[in-house]
Amino acid sequence: MKITKRQLRRIIKEAIADSPSTPGSGTKWFMNHSIAKPPSTPEEWMYWGDEYGLSAEVDNDGQTMFYLSADQPDRARIAAEAVKAGAQVDTDNDGNDMIYTGVYNNAEGGVWSDEKDYEAGFKS
Repeated sequence: MKITKRQLRRIIKEAIADSPSTPGSGTKWFMNHSIAKPPSTPEEWMYWGDEYGLSAEVDNDGQTMFYLSADQPDRARIAAEAVKAGAQVDTDNDGNDMIYTGVYNNAEGGVWSDEKDYEAGFKS
């Protein structure tokens, strides 16, 4: 039997939520962990997006991002949560939102922590 990455993330999330040692289970991703900080890696952003039913995408520069259509339920709330988590949200002329996380992947598998580091060639 094969399972998708999304299914695996849900299984892990449910297992963590059922754990009695997990503080604040049922809250959003970064509030659900012992470290009280927003997502900072592509994997953490994928978990964050999964909380809202979003699938992570990667732009041409390797930045992890999410797409919100204009008819997405709770679009404004999701965009506001993204900004709280440290992302930048841009809206196009049709009312669709792009959530730019500021987290970049490079070809060698490292992570660029933000656009300035990406331009300077620094890997974290």
